[in-house]
Amino acid sequence: MENAARIILDNFCIDIQFLRYSYATNTDGSHWGEGKGLPKDWRPLLSHHYGNASLVFFAYHGLTTIPVRMTIEKEPDCFGFQFGFQEENLTAWSLDQQEMIFMEDMQRIADRSNALYAYCDFDAEIEHPITEREHINREYAIVYWSKEQTFLKNAWKIDGFTDR
Repeated sequence: MENAARIILDNFCIDIQFLRYSYATNTDGSHWGEGKGLPKDWRPLLSHHYGNASLVFFAYHGLTTIPVRMTIEKEPDCFGFQFGFQEENLTAWSLDQQEMIFMEDMQRIADRSNALYAYCDFDAEIEHPITEREHINREYAIVYWSKEQTFLKNAWKIDGFTDR
């Protein structure tokens, strides 16, 4: 999992600053550990059920100083990384440009990290196991299936305002 995290971060943005990170030390998330800066040891962040990191991406597709929240979720049969962007930091791009940039990132990261799929949507979370592909296809605005190298775009946009 540490290798996957490094591949994902290296392929997302070259210049990343870690501000702080935290991780649940038990399965129900009632006890947390935390640290500041770049994790010296990734094991605590990646070996528990939930983890978060506050990042800053520098020089991200022409934008500078973009705060990003990385969330790590570990399930019995899989794990996933989510990246949350604040929409007010992306106003230089139209909604269509945002979708195209995120699709490029999703494909590059999923293909290089051996991820089974990637998704993009407003306020989205991992909702279904990989065995429920049809549910996954209906859940998110954009889904990328890395094995088939195929995108599925639903009728709504990633902004959370368009009707589903």
